[in-house]
Amino acid sequence: MTFLDLFDSLYSPANDDKVIKLARELPALPKSIIIVDVSGSMELPNGAYSRLKIAAALAAEIKLRAGAPLYASSGLDSDQSHMTEQLNYDGFNLWLALRRACYDFGGGGIFLEKAVKHVSHYHVRPDRLYILTDEQNSYSPTFGKEVIVIDVGNRPYEELRDAVN
Repeated sequence: MTFLDLFDSLYSPANDDKVIKLARELPALPKSIIIVDVSGSMELPNGAYSRLKIAAALAAEIKLRAGAPLYASSGLDSDQSHMTEQLNYDGFNLWLALRRACYDFGGGGIFLEKAVKHVSHYHVRPDRLYILTDEQNSYSPTFGKEVIVIDVGNRPYEELRDAVN
């Protein structure tokens, strides 16, 4: 069973327990920070799932394995305004919070430079900065000893999981 399988099933407290158990069975990750793109394009499909659901499953795994803070980020293309907010949820509630953020933040584009600048005000430079996006932004952040951009736009979940480790 994968994190994506658990997010694809109906919610139950037992499934949240399975998410946590699954994360504990995997090796810990270095100190990390996660930024998840919640722009409108993340609702587009990647195979049988939305890009956002795939990003949520990967983010849940990283968050639990690294004890990492997680931020949702998006903006409005019309005025280049942006919103980045820390989400303090795990398991299925994280998936619900990311979906809600996708709608609440305006559904516009992702402004990574603004998102990274926002996050850097609250955290020291992590070992890893994970960015889960469908890569419609060309900014290359340097905040983080290692920056891992996971493009959830068109690669299968199983292949994307390799980038987590």
